[in-house]
Amino acid sequence: QISWSHYDNRWVFLAWAIKRVGSPSVWPGGPSQSCSCRVAHVFRLAQDPDQEARNAVRYFTLLDGDVVSDLEPQQGARVIPCFIFQEPQLVTLARRRHTVYQLQLRRNQGSFAYVPFSNQILNIFEPRYCQMYSDILLSGGRMFVVPQTAPDDGTGQVRLSEVGVVLHLDELWDHFDESNGMVKYVCSHSVVGRVRLKKVLNPLCVANRSTYLRVEVEDMTDNDHASNCTEKELQIINMLAQLCSIQSKVGVDVQFSENVVMEMNATRGPGFWGIVSLWQDYLTRRAQEHQLKFEKEIHEGVAAYLKDAKREMLSQTTRDGQEVLQALPVDEQKRVSKLQLQFQEEVTPIMREQSQRIQELIQSDSH
Repeated sequence: QISWSHYDNRWVFLAWAIKRVGSPSVWPGGPSQSCSCRVAHVFRLAQDPDQEARNAVRYFTLLDGDVVSDLEPQQGARVIPCFIFQEPQLVTLARRRHTVYQLQLRRNQGSFAYVPFSNQILNIFEPRYCQMYSDILLSGGRMFVVPQTAPDDGTGQVRLSEVGVVLHLDELWDHFDESNGMVKYVCSHSVVGRVRLKKVLNPLCVANRSTYLRVEVEDMTDNDHASNCTEKELQIINMLAQLCSIQSKVGVDVQFSENVVMEMNATRGPGFWGIVSLWQDYLTRRAQEHQLKFEKEIHEGVAAYLKDAKREMLSQTTRDGQEVLQALPVDEQKRVSKLQLQFQEEVTPIMREQSQRIQELIQSDSH
């Protein structure tokens, strides 16, 4: 659906591109800044992509210092398991055989946001989550919630987003032997809905990791089913089609397939979320391209140094590459550090788009 490119075509490029070809009529007639609907939010991101998003995602603090035991849910409340990415997610780069420097980019903007109606694969190895999958299989429920997580700036404690997505376990394969014990289960899931988290029943388990979290939730659905959004839905498709046309004319390497764009729609449900998934996949490709560029530049520079020094290329490196980096000349170390900083500046906005921006759409209760 997407091919490679040399441009960081986020919504900021979309806004620039459409205005450059003189098609301001594509933009809607100024949606209210207070409007919480997803379609209008997409237009706001296109018009003002530099707006700060961090505070827009609604979180609550997971652990109350006064809690010393598990809590009880309200009578009749829905309680389901909760899967959280407790450790800060890292994007590990430069894993090729001869690369002597590895870079890990911390997702400070929050964990990856799963999109409704998408399919996801998870590799399970933590004992508490192996137990969770055994429990949901035995119970027949096969569902759990995945909220977005982020560290609290003040306390460092884990925060959960108020709204999470529900994953349904479709298939499970035992890969313990094939992975030499590195992975217990490989699981495929369907993202089947959204819920609003009301209460964490066993918050102490975040610290001791004795078991998985259980949360009290309530179903979340749109509150504007009677609204007619056809005009704005068509505008989104027109924006996407114009971007596709501009990409083709400019000749960039990453391009949306014209056939795919023609088949898409922005209607409530799978249509709209399909576009969001496509955009998220596109951002992943952009991050991967930056990764390949970073690897190539690091590798070429170090390879040249080793060749001049008549040394053999190292077959592997330490976990963070610091030992090899420190063995390089000072000028080469400075070059690597500069490339690292440049890479972080390029990829951090992409990580933000993949996490915060998508979560803003997920937590909206209006199409």
